[in-house]
Amino acid sequence: MPEQLQLGGLSDVDAKVRMVCFSPAAADLDRAVLVILSVHRGAANAIPSAEIAERVHLSPGEASRRLIAGAVESLVNFHRIPVGGSRVKPYGYFLIESAADLKHALAPLTGELHALLRRLRALAGKQTVAQLYGQLMLGLDEESESRTGSRDRERSAA
Repeated sequence: MPEQLQLGGLSDVDAKVRMVCFSPAAADLDRAVLVILSVHRGAANAIPSAEIAERVHLSPGEASRRLIAGAVESLVNFHRIPVGGSRVKPYGYFLIESAADLKHALAPLTGELHALLRRLRALAGKQTVAQLYGQLMLGLDEESESRTGSRDRERSAA
């Protein structure tokens, strides 16, 4: 049995999936994509965005690929669902369930980040990039704190 990955302090991906599927805050497309992804667990079981688009009755093409990518981004960033993407066979999206899945999902993102940092450094210089990085990290911390605070307020109101 694969090692269960603890993401965001939660080890039960199924509970997170159920919570989003029944959340009024989740968009219909986000829920539909999540239902499909719920059976595509692990990098070995990735599903291409074109197939997801077909299953949710979107017209084939770049516009639907972008809609699916947007739904995945929302699932990861807003709902904290651990969705990874594979850029090697099998291509597509999958639910991250193990440390190996996470490593697989992070590899292309890390490469993108390094490429962007090299480009920024070439354009703006080392000091400017370091300053920008610090400002971006503070912004991410503030986003995380505000998201946690709003969840705490929702729980206390219930």
